[in-house]
Amino acid sequence: VAGAAQLIADLQGLNFRIDGATRNRALAICATKEACGMLLLLSGNEICSEVMDVTSYNTVIQAHLKAKQTEQCFERYRVMRRAGLQPSQQTFSLLLEACIVEEAPVKAKAFLLDMQAFGFKQLRNHYTIVLKGLIAVGQLDDAMELLSGTGSWAAAAQHHRPSLANYSSMVKAYSDVGDYAGTFRVLDLMEKRGTAPDAIILNTALSACSVKALESSTVLHVLLRLTRLGLTASTTTLSTLVKAFAKTESWEAALQVLEAAPGHLGLSPEPRIYAQLAQACLAAGHKEQVIVVYEAMQKAGRQGRVQVDKATTARFSQLLASFEPAATLSK
Repeated sequence: VAGAAQLIADLQGLNFRIDGATRNRALAICATKEACGMLLLLSGNEICSEVMDVTSYNTVIQAHLKAKQTEQCFERYRVMRRAGLQPSQQTFSLLLEACIVEEAPVKAKAFLLDMQAFGFKQLRNHYTIVLKGLIAVGQLDDAMELLSGTGSWAAAAQHHRPSLANYSSMVKAYSDVGDYAGTFRVLDLMEKRGTAPDAIILNTALSACSVKALESSTVLHVLLRLTRLGLTASTTTLSTLVKAFAKTESWEAALQVLEAAPGHLGLSPEPRIYAQLAQACLAAGHKEQVIVVYEAMQKAGRQGRVQVDKATTARFSQLLASFEPAATLSK
């Protein structure tokens, strides 16, 4: 920067000034190198015959954002506004990104409102940036208000219709913290707006049951509601249910679901789901339950509901051998 400053001083001494296009190219190079000090030198009018335009300011803001100098991003915006320049949609995209880096949702809300004031239509990526940012800092209530267009976010969200990906992000956010009721608030909103959830969203909602210990009756209630919303059971669904029942060591409930799966869920469990359940039993210290699970799988195999393979039988043998070397499995 010191060398560049001297060069600028030398050019001034020669009464040499560059044009705006040249400065913008120089700014872009400095931004790539994160040479923020040089950006400030080039931003002055001493070296350039033209004032900074929106493209110039966007380049400077982008460089500060890359360097995580968020306050400088906001300061460049204020300077731009004082200069009488109208920001572009790219300006707002950069500023919203800066709000997320700084974890400042209140500022993000203000910029969304500024966009409306300038007559810009919010692009989907603007909305998504803020939604994901709120989720990332754990402000799920604010994120839900933005998604639903209610509460303190009503004005900022009034012109946007969420995408399926937006709904999916919100469902996952609630699921990750075990808030199955929150996932249903999102699903209810989707139904109200005529947006059908896909298999990923529904299975993600079910995953909320495997985060915290829930009564088996509650897990089954959630499964029933999701089925009514269109959930088609898959191996992922059964695996999630096993995880959920394992939280409360509800082994009998887990076996009942696996037994009833072909008739009620239209899906025959794979042997590895039984092995997963047996592993959970062993991890919880219920060694005798491993044999119960194995015998249930063998029974399902004899009834044609499960195709028991040698690999799964070998895995059960290993599980039993880990706590009772002399144990053998019935054929």
